[in-house]
Parts: sequence; C-alpha cells; structure tokens
Amino acid sequence: MVAAITGGPSGIGVVTVKLLSSLEAKVSIGGVSQASVDAAKAYFEENSNGSAGAASIFAKAVDIRSRESFDAGITAMVQWGGALDGAVNLAVVVCSVELEIDLEIDGPKPSTGIIKSINLKDMNAPNGSKGGIFNAASILILLDIGSDAACIATKHGVLALTRAATRQCISGGVRVNAIALGIVESWNREVVES
Repeated sequence: MVAAITGGPSGIGVVTVKLLSSLEAKVSIGGVSQASVDAAKAYFEENSNGSAGAASIFAKAVDIRSRESFDAGITAMVQWGGALDGAVNLAVVVCSVELEIDLEIDGPKPSTGIIKSINLKDMNAPNGSKGGIFNAASILILLDIGSDAACIATKHGVLALTRAATRQCISGGVRVNAIALGIVESWNREVVES
C-alpha cells in the first residue's frame, strides 16, 4: 500500500502515518513547512524501535495551494514509492483576510487538495481496488461561529466537494470519506495560534 498525506505533520496526520505504517504501508508525508515535515520524519525515525516503519516514510514540503508544488510532491512520492493506493487530505490552511480575496479570484484553497486528489493519474491500487481519498473538513462545519465567514465557507466547501467526489468516484471503485476536526496538539499548532 502506498499513501500520500498532505498535512502529515499535523496531529491527526501523525496518527494516520502511525496507523498506515503499522499496516506496512509506504507513506509520503507532505506539509507546507519543510521544518514541520522534517520534524515529523525525525519523530518517526526516533520512535521506530528498529522497525521498518521509518524506512517506509518519505517526507517533502508540499503546498496544496500551488499546483506546481502539489504536482512536484506527488511526482517525487510516486518515484519513491510507486503508484498511489490512497490520498489523505489533512492540510491546514489558516484562514485570514487574504482568503477572502482568494475566494473571489479562484475558489476556496482548502478544497483544492480534494480536487487534485480526484484527478490523480497515478492512483491505481492492487487487488482490483482503486484506493481511496480521505479528507479533513473542520469542526467549523458543525458549529455556528460567525467570526470568519470566508473560512467557514471553505470548510463547507470541503464537505460539499467530498460528497460530489463520492458520487463521481464510486463507479470507479474509489472510496471517498471526510471527518470534521477540532484543534490537535502538533508541530503546526503554533502556526494556527499565531
């Protein structure tokens, strides 16, 4: 099994990498910050206890907001591990005033990882399965918080795109799911709090 995880250095990303590694999967950790990606890789190397887990982890800085960065990250991962069995979109995009401008220009940035995952040409799992796409929305889709309408709109966009992707991908055997997350203690927490 080969899986790419955007937002891999986040708390839920680390747990996901642990789970996939325990299943002897090859896992590519992607994150916007090279420092956080390196910290996550170092964590797995230090805590592997001599298992093959750390050797089956690839880490690369990937910014899902940039098509060029995303494509380069997926290309490097596929060269390292082979064709993808799954994509896990856990990337955190911190909402700000700039996000409102981005929404007017080219759509919600947190949703772009979903669209790119649906279009991955390299996803082809063994055993007749076509793999899966797993997305993280936000707890903001479950709460009534009016402080940042643009941010909340993008989180609802993640949920809507997940539903649409499910309908689009189901005939090809690709499973698509989403979860709503709260804040998790991780290397990226200081970014969210600043």
